[in-house]
Amino acid sequence: MGIEPKLDIDYLKTESDPNQRCVIDYIKFATTYTSYLVGKRTLIKHLKHNKGASIFDKITPSDEAFAVLVFENNKEVWDEQHEEEMKKRSAAMDDEAAPFDDAATGPDRKKPRWTAAQSGCKNVLFQTNWDQEGKERFNALQKIFHHICTGMFQ
Repeated sequence: MGIEPKLDIDYLKTESDPNQRCVIDYIKFATTYTSYLVGKRTLIKHLKHNKGASIFDKITPSDEAFAVLVFENNKEVWDEQHEEEMKKRSAAMDDEAAPFDDAATGPDRKKPRWTAAQSGCKNVLFQTNWDQEGKERFNALQKIFHHICTGMFQ
């Protein structure tokens, strides 16, 4: 029981304008992923104490850029994990099916695009596991979101 950070976007729903569909998809993405970066409790507290405020009053272009970066970085890994889970469920439902064999193991498994964290290893203090290309992608995304945010409110 608690207040979930949600936006009423029903007024935007129209099939005739693809730009509005884009806005709806972006709002859903931002409210789903950036709310975890800010922290659900912090966001809920902000929304309770600032009537009429939205998540967009609390998140920054850096938050949005990082959410997109993490999504892009891990999408292939998550897709593979989802596919494996669906195969396991399908095999479990089919009594005659052979036991599920996880073919994607070891070097064949999908890996994140820009991070190379080693399992079981701790990060060195103030060191990042993002490679240079990932850092450059973050900077580019941050500029895009900064431009969008400043353009929207001028």
